[in-house]
Amino acid sequence: MPSRQDVPWTRDRVWKLSSALSAARWTQPGDTALSWGWVLDELVELDTLDEPEFISDLMNMAPHPAMLHGVERYVRSRPWMDGASRREVMRRLDEGRAGPVSWVLASMDADGRVRERAVRAMLTGPLPLIEAAPPVLRGWAAAHHVGSTTSPPNWTSSRLFIDPIARTGPVPALVPALMLRTADPVPRIRAVARSGLVLRLAADPGMYLAVVVSSVRLVQERARGRFMAAQVRAALAAAHPTVLESLAVSPDTVIRRVVVEAGLAYRWWGRDRLLAFVAFDYDHVIVGRVAEALCRDAVWDGDVGLLTHLRDRGRAPARVAAVTGLLRAGHPHEAARSLDDRYARVRAVAQDAAYRCGIDVAAHYRGVVGGPSPSVGAVEGLLEVGTPADADLLRSLLSSTLPGIRMRAARLLRVLEARAALQARYSN
Repeated sequence: MPSRQDVPWTRDRVWKLSSALSAARWTQPGDTALSWGWVLDELVELDTLDEPEFISDLMNMAPHPAMLHGVERYVRSRPWMDGASRREVMRRLDEGRAGPVSWVLASMDADGRVRERAVRAMLTGPLPLIEAAPPVLRGWAAAHHVGSTTSPPNWTSSRLFIDPIARTGPVPALVPALMLRTADPVPRIRAVARSGLVLRLAADPGMYLAVVVSSVRLVQERARGRFMAAQVRAALAAAHPTVLESLAVSPDTVIRRVVVEAGLAYRWWGRDRLLAFVAFDYDHVIVGRVAEALCRDAVWDGDVGLLTHLRDRGRAPARVAAVTGLLRAGHPHEAARSLDDRYARVRAVAQDAAYRCGIDVAAHYRGVVGGPSPSVGAVEGLLEVGTPADADLLRSLLSSTLPGIRMRAARLLRVLEARAALQARYSN
C-alpha cells in the first residue's frame, strides 16, 4: 500500500474530507449541496493508504442517518455505478484487499450479490462468538446454518442459509452499515446481517451495545426495521447495570434517549437517579420524559412536595410536568403560582389553573408589570392575555434597566399595535 511519504498531502486531503463529512451530518434527505461523488472518490482512494487513524477518524461519521442515507442514495445512482471508483471497489473485493470504506460502499451497492458479499466480509474479524452466545441463540444459529461449512443452496431455493460468519465479529465502526442491511429488501441479505449483529450483541454487549443503540435510528422508521429495534430493547433489558449506567451518561444524545426510554419502561432507576437526570442532563427531551414519569408517580402517591420541588427548581420541561401534575392532583392554587414563569408552556398551564381558581390573570400581569420589579415572564404573559389598551403600560418599560425587559417591551408593543390596527381594520 502507498505510505504517507508517497502521498505527502494526505493530511490536507483528510482535513478537507473531514470538514465535508462534518457538514454532511446536517444535510437533509433532498439536499444536493454536498458532492457525494467527490467525497466517495476521496474515501476510496484514502482506503488504500496505510493510515488506520485516518480511516477510523472518517468512519466516525457513520451512525448519522442523513450521511449514510445520502451515501446509499448516491451509490445506487448511475454516476457511481458507471464510475471508476466503483470498479476500484469491485477489484479490491475480488483481490481480497478491500478496506473498511470499500466494504461499506459495497454493502450499499445496487447489486444484491455484491451487498451480500460485503456484509459477509464485514462480519469477519478476531472475536469468537458462537461459544459465548446464550444457548437459545446458539440453537437458533444452528437451525439457520450459521457457522455451517456446507455449500449454500442455489439462489432459487427457499431454504434460508447463512455462510460461516458467526465465529468472528466486525469492528464496531462497521456496525451502522450492517444495521442498514438488517432492513434490506432482499431476505437473504437481511438474514445474514441480522444473525451476525444479534449474535455479536449477545456475546459482547460491552463492545457492540453502544454503537448498535446509536445506529438503530437508521432503520427504526423503515418497514423492516422493527426486528432490530426489538433486539436492541431486549439487549438493553438484559444488559449489566454498569453497562446501562455508562450508556446513560454517553455524550451521544440518541444513545441516552434510547436508554432512558428503556429505563423508564423497565423501572431500572429510583427517584434519586431520575432527579439527577432532571438536574444534570442537557437534553430537554430526556428531562421532559423523566420529569413526566416522576410527576406521574407523584400524582399517584399524592407527593405534593416533589411536585413543588420540580416546579420551583426544575428546568423548563420539568416545570411543565410539575405544574400539570399539581393541577391534576387537585392543587390549582399551587399551579397558579407559576403565572410569571419565563417558559410559555408553563404559563399556559398556570393560566388555566388560575382561571379555575377565579384569579384575574390579566390584572395579575398588569400589577406585576406596573410594579417596581417586572419580570420577563409577566411581560410575556401580558401579551398573551392583554389588550391594545395595555400598550401604555408597556411603553413605561422602555426606560427599564432590568435585563431583557426593554427588548421584550419594544417587541410586544409592535405586536399590540399590529393587533390594534387589525381590529380597527375589521371593525370598519
